[in-house]
Amino acid sequence: MVHKKEFLLIFFTVIIVYFLFTIPIFYNINRALLPFSDAIRYERLACNLIEHKTYSRDSVPPYRPESFVPPGYPVFITISYTLFGKNPIAVIIIQIIIAALTGFLTFLLAREFTESRKIALLAGVLFGLSPNLAFHSTKLISESLFTSLLLLSLYSLIRAIKNQTKNSFIGLLLAGFCFGLATYVRTISIYFPILIFIILIIWQKKTKLSLTAIFGFIIIYLITLSPWIIRNSIVFKKPIFATTAEVNIFLYNAPTVIASEQGISLEEARDTIWSQVQRIFANNPNLDSTNGVIQAQIGSAVGLKYIFRYPLTYAKIHTTSFLLNFLIPIGISPLIQYLTGKPLTELVKRQRVMQDALALLVRGRIKQAVGLVSKERFYRLSPIGFLILIWAGLFQLFIMVGAIICLIRFFKKTFYLLIPIIYYTIATGPVCDARLRVPIEPLLIILTAIGYFSLIRKKESGNSTKG
Repeated sequence: MVHKKEFLLIFFTVIIVYFLFTIPIFYNINRALLPFSDAIRYERLACNLIEHKTYSRDSVPPYRPESFVPPGYPVFITISYTLFGKNPIAVIIIQIIIAALTGFLTFLLAREFTESRKIALLAGVLFGLSPNLAFHSTKLISESLFTSLLLLSLYSLIRAIKNQTKNSFIGLLLAGFCFGLATYVRTISIYFPILIFIILIIWQKKTKLSLTAIFGFIIIYLITLSPWIIRNSIVFKKPIFATTAEVNIFLYNAPTVIASEQGISLEEARDTIWSQVQRIFANNPNLDSTNGVIQAQIGSAVGLKYIFRYPLTYAKIHTTSFLLNFLIPIGISPLIQYLTGKPLTELVKRQRVMQDALALLVRGRIKQAVGLVSKERFYRLSPIGFLILIWAGLFQLFIMVGAIICLIRFFKKTFYLLIPIIYYTIATGPVCDARLRVPIEPLLIILTAIGYFSLIRKKESGNSTKG
């Protein structure tokens, strides 16, 4: 079925809104990199691939191999730089086009899920109007590419389940491959296809999918990941895909627990863990301290000891973070940096305020947590920043109300969309960053469109009855 009008409406909505967020970059190209440390890391990896033919984030020799970041997004930058020159704006323009296509993919996914063209169109337009999606898709970070691959994976999966024909086998293979590509961009996806595989096995009779197709899905996924696992096995002597999870335990999960328990800042909590890691290396000279995987695994092991020591505190932190990820409209720190054109270190004295505030919330110090965020972040926003924040806040309120209405009225029918939403929110850990909501925001938008349309239909039905 052709959806030319819907495609054009969604496409141009995305292009116009996203271009507004791109304007500051034309005045200062460094703003494409400034708001996020990840952007600098991604570009350094890409430049080293081009200039030195090595996958390393180091700026000087010996260019130690990278284990933390999988190669998906740096390779994406490398391709753009090779074709169009070393220009972040070219990458961002490509991402805006990808985002526009992802908006239409949101339409197709909603159409497949609801079989309503109007609901699907509302979902696609809302995708284009989301300030959170627009802000993060116009930076040199992986959100735009990852979101497109995730939605393509889910669309292929739903199509395969609904078709229940020979094409289902091909659809599941495509879904497995796309999930693999998505994992190369963001390792947060690494366990989700395994979860889907287990669900498909349990519901095999209900979905009427063949076991051959289901096993083909997971096999293609694992085959897609295998080249990088083999590379790391050779380079680091460890069969691991990436150390993202281990490093996050060291940088965020465990330090937030320590900060909450001991009443110290996140940076001080990190120093507590790092000092123990250094002692382990000092007491075990046979350990290779230059091996990134070994470093990450030891740091993770030290961090996990604190998490297991205070499981109730960690449960509170993770639950609070889970809820806040749906409420925070947009990242204030990156917004401040982006609009001022200055790094956060020149603007504020305190880093990682949200993690410090989270530690305070878990201890019941709500007023102190709110005061900290207000003092360190809200007061530093420019008038334009406040306008964007208000827009993002109203949009997020609109989205959450619609999604809640949908879940109250159609929980059983929309449960399948909740699976990726819950997974990708829980898997982020206690970070509390609107950026981490980007991949699942299109799914929340689909729920929103269903929720509000159900109210319209109810009202129309009531008016018809009265008439």
